[in-house]
Amino acid sequence: MADLTDRGWHRGTAPDGTGFIRAGSGAPVLLIHGVGMNAAIWAPQIELMKNRWDVIAIDILGHGRSPLPPEDASLADYAGQAIRLLDHLGLDAASIVGHSMGALVGQEIALNASERVRSLVSLNAVFRRPAELAQAVRERAAELNGAENPSGTDATIARWFGNPVPDSLAEAARTTRAALQSVNSEGYARTYRLFAHADAAHGDRLSGLAVPSLFMTGSQDRNSSPAMSAA
Repeated sequence: MADLTDRGWHRGTAPDGTGFIRAGSGAPVLLIHGVGMNAAIWAPQIELMKNRWDVIAIDILGHGRSPLPPEDASLADYAGQAIRLLDHLGLDAASIVGHSMGALVGQEIALNASERVRSLVSLNAVFRRPAELAQAVRERAAELNGAENPSGTDATIARWFGNPVPDSLAEAARTTRAALQSVNSEGYARTYRLFAHADAAHGDRLSGLAVPSLFMTGSQDRNSSPAMSAA
């Protein structure tokens, strides 16, 4: 990411320590990444969107350059962080695009501070995981203790991209691996434990979303399945 300036991007830090990337101009769009990633994972989207939008990508708590979340973190902690960033940037409202854990954070903002959200896109959102899937993700969360876990990274890459990784996804898998290897291990563990138990956090409240909303996932995504987005 040494060429941020060359790309016309700005990397900043809010007063509370939140790291973010900003590029472009126009109506604001806030990008919220998933567990183990960071703001830079959105590089392809930032490049494609910066000519039409004011694109802001946040490092969520415990990731990138942002501070750790509380040990018993809640979705409200991550939503509050995002709202403080909007305040710092002088933005009354933004469209929000959240991926996976970021989708849950985006929903939390839209449900509790709808006046700050112009529209919401939930990518690969988890919603009421089936029992077997819920048990698997909660077992993975329980194994995390803030220690480095190279074998866990290998398992995550295999789960997300396939084993072996198809040639067409090799570059994306390398970028993802680099993010996972650089993430703060304690920040990752605290966030993943929340993510593992937050799939029903919004329950029946989603039907009350007061902003235009789009739910979208990959047809082959077993962990954030089409059935979850449809539900």
